[in-house]
This record gives sequence, C-alpha cells and structure tokens, in this order.
Amino acid sequence: MTHFNNVLILKDFNNKVDVTVTLQSCPFFLVCGESNSGKTFYSTYLASKLCYSYPQSELFIMDYKGDDALIRFKNHKRYFYYKDCQQGLEEVYKRFSS
Repeated sequence: MTHFNNVLILKDFNNKVDVTVTLQSCPFFLVCGESNSGKTFYSTYLASKLCYSYPQSELFIMDYKGDDALIRFKNHKRYFYYKDCQQGLEEVYKRFSS
C-alpha cells in the first residue's frame, strides 16, 4: 500500500493557516489568476514539492509557451516543450485511459 503524506501547498502567514493536500484525495490541480499574479512561479513550486514528497508520482509538464521558468524541468522524462505538447497530451490520455 502506498503511503500518502500531506503536502504543504500554501501558507497564509496573515491568518496563520497552512493548506495541505494528499494526492490520494486531490490528484489534480488548477492554477489560475491574472497576468503577472505568480501562476508560473506557484506551478513550479507546487511541481517541485510534489516531486519531492511523492517520488513515485507521475508528473506531466506541458510547456506551451516555452517559458524560461519551466526550463528547470527540461530533463524530466515527462516534460514536453512547445511543439511537443501534443505528444505529451497523447501520453497523458494513454496513461489515464488504460
């Protein structure tokens, strides 16, 4: 049986609240916000935390814009850069439809 730890994904210092999740109860994430609100920064932070906390996890990264902030994942086996994103989506589809 796989052990799922709580992963701290957000810390609200003003209200002294920690937001944690487990992949078992929350396997998908949506990050949204206005331009320049920190979506890419938070997404890379979250991906790094999840990779560290769940080394057995399968993380798929589709970098549609070729963003410099995501280049740190270029050696990750499921990192798809710009024009290869369709291939990445096909791999996700195969993985979750089996």
